[in-house]
Formats: sequence, structure tokens, C-alpha cells
Amino acid sequence: MTSCGSWRAGTSYLGNGDGTFRLAARHLSGIDVRSIRLADVNRDGQLDIVTADYGRMDPVTGKYVDTAVRVLLGNGDSTFQTFRTFASDSGTSSLVCGDFDQDGWIDLVVQSSSGVKLWANDRIW
Repeated sequence: MTSCGSWRAGTSYLGNGDGTFRLAARHLSGIDVRSIRLADVNRDGQLDIVTADYGRMDPVTGKYVDTAVRVLLGNGDSTFQTFRTFASDSGTSSLVCGDFDQDGWIDLVVQSSSGVKLWANDRIW
């Protein structure tokens, strides 16, 4: 999985089993993706893509807008659904996936310019 930063797209590649890769798909993502993780956030057995989107600076207000965590649920055939957007604090720059509250569901720890927060998975998938 790669991110093209401000180009609003990511690309996934599948392994051929011989040390080479082939293009699987291009995915629309956020405005300025700073972190990409793969995790099964909806527990369907398929890897999903989770991104931290830094956003863009509004020239009028001087504040960052469109900062978000975005989730693309995996379909299991190397394709992903359209991303779901979850608003986050300004300057979202990185994230970590794991079952931090030990309930069996993948949670997120999200870092932004305002600090680090735990996002417990509320199973909205």
C-alpha cells in the first residue's frame, strides 16, 4: 500500500509470490494522508485500510480543515469499498491499530496536533 500525499489517492499492490508485485487497485483517500494501516476493523476476516488525513489549511481562517480518519472496508477480492470519513482533530498525522480495550475489536490510537487519543471501536460497520 502506498500513499501519494496530497494527490488524494493510494495504490495497493499484490504479491506474485516470487518477490515481485502487481498493481491491484487505486483508491481515493484523503487530502494529505500521513499514515496508512491495514487492520480488520469490522471483524469480517478481510483486511481494511485505515488512513490518517492531515487535511489542508483554509486560506481564510488559517486553520486546518478536512482532517479525518478514513476507513476503506475490504471486500476480500483485493478491492475496497468507498471510504468512510470520521472527523478528527486538526493535523491528524499518525495512527496505530490494536485491541487496546481488550473487547475483541480493533481500536485506533490517533495522533494530531492536539495530542494522542484512543478511539474505541463502536462497531458502526
